[in-house]
Amino acid sequence: REELRELEELDLSGRSFWDKIRDQYFLYVCSGVSIGDFKNLLAVVNPTTNSFSFRCEKTGEISVIPAFDAIKRICEKYNYHFPKLVHETIVLREIKKICKLIPSMNIPVEKKYTKQGVTVREHKMKYEMIHIHTARRTLVTLMADAGLPYHQIMKITGHKKLTTLQKYIKSKADIDQMLEVGNGL
Repeated sequence: REELRELEELDLSGRSFWDKIRDQYFLYVCSGVSIGDFKNLLAVVNPTTNSFSFRCEKTGEISVIPAFDAIKRICEKYNYHFPKLVHETIVLREIKKICKLIPSMNIPVEKKYTKQGVTVREHKMKYEMIHIHTARRTLVTLMADAGLPYHQIMKITGHKKLTTLQKYIKSKADIDQMLEVGNGL
């Protein structure tokens, strides 16, 4: 959450291209839409409703995106006519450069994965770990951590299967919350 706030508040005046990249990435984060559905979302955003609905390309499900304040702020900035989208590979390359400007993103993190049956551990800077799909995972994780029921999150993301949605949730252990719930039993 803190990193998202820092990203939104980052002064990119004089760097209009980076400003547009940040806005496009931020819309990915705030809407949770897949890359393939981003144009569908932009086609239905308007200032008169409290949600934006469209049919997801991949699943055929109806996605209902609440008109979150952050989405409204970005859309208002462009008078609800977002400029031509920047290709996702360029957004990915440039958002890493932008995130590098955020001090909390300049810390080393360990990435662990399995490759051909062997556990591999790599150390990278946090900003290097940003991906387009990170945006979607971020929204899902924040909403789940806030207690929004999974079936409601699935309405936003357009997921059909709970098991698929659960793969997106990257919560860390919240010991205080666990103690509160456990001690209340």
